[in-house]
Formats: sequence, structure tokens, C-alpha cells
Amino acid sequence: MNNGVKLINMRQVTALPQRRSGKPIGGKIMQVYLFFAFILLTCALNGFLAVYAWRQRSVPGARAYVGLALGVCLLALAEILSMLSPTPAQALFWFQLRYSPLAVTPVFWLLFAVEYSGRKNWLSKRLLAGMFIIPVITQVLFWSNSLHGLWVRQEVGFHQSGAFWIAEVSARLPGPGLIAQVVYGMLLLLAGIVLLLLAAWRMWRLYRGQTLLVAGAAFIAFVIAFIVNFNLMPRIEFNPFTPGLGLSALLVALAAFRFQFLKRARRRDRLADAGDGNADATFTGCVPAHFRHNGGGYYRCWLPVLPGL
Repeated sequence: MNNGVKLINMRQVTALPQRRSGKPIGGKIMQVYLFFAFILLTCALNGFLAVYAWRQRSVPGARAYVGLALGVCLLALAEILSMLSPTPAQALFWFQLRYSPLAVTPVFWLLFAVEYSGRKNWLSKRLLAGMFIIPVITQVLFWSNSLHGLWVRQEVGFHQSGAFWIAEVSARLPGPGLIAQVVYGMLLLLAGIVLLLLAAWRMWRLYRGQTLLVAGAAFIAFVIAFIVNFNLMPRIEFNPFTPGLGLSALLVALAAFRFQFLKRARRRDRLADAGDGNADATFTGCVPAHFRHNGGGYYRCWLPVLPGL
């Protein structure tokens, strides 16, 4: 008797029986519902963070974070629809739609990190256009994969567990297009993490808490993406990528509620504008103040910025 699990891909979309396991059926169903709940939480948290960041859109980095959070929200929504699909073919369709927001979210992450760390002057129009070249190319390869197979040689498989279709990511055989997108996205994630860590060091005690939380959230996403994309846990039953993004969003939400993420950045910029317009002055933990000496004006950093400012 074959107790194994059949996989479903583009060439095989027939319905399958539920996977058998030595565990109690109740425990198995509970795991599936917990997994589904984590994906729902990921969608809801990132939707909330997108709205939250949009309300702070005058703050440097807020608009980029709207794009980032909205992309993850749509990714989670596509996975929810995939799990709830009536047929495996529809489950595959919705699962594949995840690739579109996945292509651009790393770009929005780096844009956020650059602006939030006070380096907006780095972002020229040419650089902005160049950052989207690889996502555009990989999306062309994705949507035309049936003509050349450069995106994937074999798509993910599926098995049915209760009322849900569960993706078998380990069955996917990536092509050069998907590999290029994964490597590019992870490099952008790393670059953004480094920028935020440097900013946390420069900000002394004023913004270090929220900045480290956001950098930690990105690091979690990086580790999860590394594990999934390089198939380091082939025997795991559930794809941890989307729930991992939910954990990242939870850390950012904590930064929003505990440290007033983005709201304090607004205050920081106002202080800088009141002085010499250089946000770096506030990173050192001081407010630039005007003094006059012998008829001439100069700036001097003299007053420590309080955490509740």
C-alpha cells in the first residue's frame, strides 16, 4: 500500500486524498489551522502597517514602507486564496501570483532603509530605475515560462490536508530566472539590514530600539527566505516563508506601538529642519541650536534629545 504523498504540478492537477500520518488526525488538523491562522495574521498585520505608514507618508521612508507592507499583504492574500481553492489547478494559479509582489518587495525594503537612515540623497532617478530592472526581467520570464522554462523547470506540488491545499515547495525545480530573483532580493535585504544597523549605531539611544526591531524583522525574513529558497529543510510539511514574514511584521508592529515607529522620525526631521537641515545632527542625540558670536551665526549641538521627545 502506498502511503506516500502525490505531488501536483502544472502537468498533474487531479484531486488527491489527504496525506496520511502516524500522528492523530486531530493534531494534524490543528497544525493546518494554526498554519492558516499565521498566514491570516501576516495578511492582517501588513495591511495594518501599510495603512499606518501611509498616515505618516510625509516621513522619509514611509511611502517605501507602504509599498513593502502592501506587497507582503498581497502575497499572504494570494496564499490564503491558494489554500482555499476548490481545485489544485486554482491553488497553483494563486500560489504563482505570489511571485509578482515578491519581485518588488525587496526593492521597497532597500528604498525604505536608505531613506529612513538619512541617505535619501543616494537615490537618483537612474538608480531608482536600475533597481527595478531585475524584477521586471524576472516577471517577464515568469509570465512566459511555458515558452522557455527559464523561470522554473517544475513548479511546486500540492497535497490536500482537510479543506486546504498545502504547497510542497521542495518539489519546485527553479530555473535561472527564479534563482536570479532570489539572489537579488536577498542582496537587497542584506544591504537594507546593514544600513539600519549603521543608523542604529549613529542614533545612539534615541532611535536605536525601533531601528534594531525593524532590522531584526528584516533579518528574520532573510533567514526564512534563505532556508526556503535553498531547500535546507526539505522534510518540513508547511512552507514557513509567509508565516516568517508575519513574525517580521509583528516586530515592526511592536516598533510602531512601543517606540512610535515613523512618528518619531517625523519629530527627528522637524528638529533637523529647525537647525541646519542635517538629520545627522539628531542621530548623535543632540538638537542643533542657534548661537551668535561676534555678529556671526553658527550651530552648536548642546541639548541631549530625550527619548520621549
